[in-house]
Amino acid sequence: MFELEFKHCVNLFRFGKILDSKNKAQLLLKKYPENFELNKFLGILFFYSNNYIKSKVFFNKCLQINPVSPDIYFNLGIVFKKEGQLDFAKKNYEEAIKLDQNFLSAYINLGILFEEQNKYFDALSILDLALKRDNKNYIIYSNRGGLLQKIKKFEDSVASYIEAIKINNSDPEVFYNLAIAYKKMGNFDNAIINYKKAISLKPDHYRSYNNLGSVYIDLRRFFEALECFKKSLEINKEFLEAYYNESFIFLLQCQFTEGWKRYENRWYLEGEQKPLYDLNKNFWDGKFLDGTLLVWSEQGIGDHIFFGRVVKILKDYAKKIIFLVDKRLEDLFKNFFLNLGINNINVIKLIENGTHIKFDKHIPAGSLPQYFVKNDNDILKFSKDTFIIDRNDNKKLNNFVENLPGFKIGLSWKSLNNNEQYRSIPLKNFNQILKTKNCSFVNLQFGNIDEELNQVQNNLGVKIYDIKEIDKTNDINKIAFLIRNLDLIITIQNTTAHLSLSLQKKTFVLLPINSRWQWGVNSTKSLWYPSAQLFRQTRFNYWEDVLNNVKNQLNKFLI
Repeated sequence: MFELEFKHCVNLFRFGKILDSKNKAQLLLKKYPENFELNKFLGILFFYSNNYIKSKVFFNKCLQINPVSPDIYFNLGIVFKKEGQLDFAKKNYEEAIKLDQNFLSAYINLGILFEEQNKYFDALSILDLALKRDNKNYIIYSNRGGLLQKIKKFEDSVASYIEAIKINNSDPEVFYNLAIAYKKMGNFDNAIINYKKAISLKPDHYRSYNNLGSVYIDLRRFFEALECFKKSLEINKEFLEAYYNESFIFLLQCQFTEGWKRYENRWYLEGEQKPLYDLNKNFWDGKFLDGTLLVWSEQGIGDHIFFGRVVKILKDYAKKIIFLVDKRLEDLFKNFFLNLGINNINVIKLIENGTHIKFDKHIPAGSLPQYFVKNDNDILKFSKDTFIIDRNDNKKLNNFVENLPGFKIGLSWKSLNNNEQYRSIPLKNFNQILKTKNCSFVNLQFGNIDEELNQVQNNLGVKIYDIKEIDKTNDINKIAFLIRNLDLIITIQNTTAHLSLSLQKKTFVLLPINSRWQWGVNSTKSLWYPSAQLFRQTRFNYWEDVLNNVKNQLNKFLI
């Protein structure tokens, strides 16, 4: 009798009739209060009803009946995780594994728990233990691949995904994630193959179409990229990341009207910076404002510089402007507007919660170009303006620069953006440039680079001058002073490039093949920064030609 009634409850649940199933199961419980399977089933039902407290009551009742059930500890782990009680979730998953060392789902869930806490190595250790129990589980290999990506071990990540595919070659998500790993390695051909494989397995995989389009942008195959983004949006019209990615195709080619329109969708990206203010409330429309306009900077400090130069145009578009910018740039922009004779722009350091500021309308700085940059000539309205640095402001730095022998070159070679390490160049690769006679090289690189500097001095016998007292990450004013007093800057695309070029300093910018949209496609010059000379890769991760071209151009400078 019990079996038939219980089976009826289970069938109701399978057909989605959770409430009916729960009511009948509770009636059945009155007859069989000590039945393990019935209590377990009710724990599951209440979990799916989002009643986690009641769910735990039934699971704990199960443990009273059978205190050594790994399934119940596993289910409790799921409930605790859903509640955000991660320590309790961990303890229950571990207890499930202790009771059943072949309980692969417990290993997998514990690995996911560690991953979500950014404990990547703990997660890897758990999954490695699971593989010792069963090396034929493709989900374990797939999850390992994701973890290895997060710790930047892309080759190992690829190998793990390939093992997953050997076991199960019908899961589109594995091919999708494998393609992501290949793209991060710069292996665009294999990235394309695997995105296409994911699509063949799941034709409505709109994220694969979107990412495939991004690879085509990196390869400057714009027509194919647009087709991919179009397909992604046909499948999911709410997936605005694809529409945003289209912006780069147009901005790279200086088709600004179409580019800026799509660029406004940057706020819809998963895991990216969220707007400081409500974009649906009091957003400025580009018309004259008889009141206070708030402009707030966004993205990284290089973007603060890049878009911040456009703010000067606003002097005739609002009675008063408040410009929020990274505190490291506050003095530079104050002097910038003062030198231009603009007295209605008030520069204030940006803080996360700026809601105390009174204003009538607001706009993020990255949205200004939609109103003011519609063609190449519009860029000339601000591109030649320069940050002003007082040469007498820091006598110690001034003496340091004046005492340097020969032609004085500032050098920056790394990006601290973990997702874009392809921009960086190992310092040792600059060996031919660093051997140039009658030149003094000055370190402008932020971050921990002492080991690289020592390596160059020991192996090449070249001293790169470094002022240890300058905090190259935070003391932008002193870095700007230093740049202003040097003869030439050689840098990758990073904050140093934007700062140097905003000082109108002659700057060699070394670009990867998939450089950002600000640098255009083929030109050796920049519309946005007249003092830039651009040196471009011909293939991904290959810097030899770039550095040879820099060396040749530097020699011409010194003739």
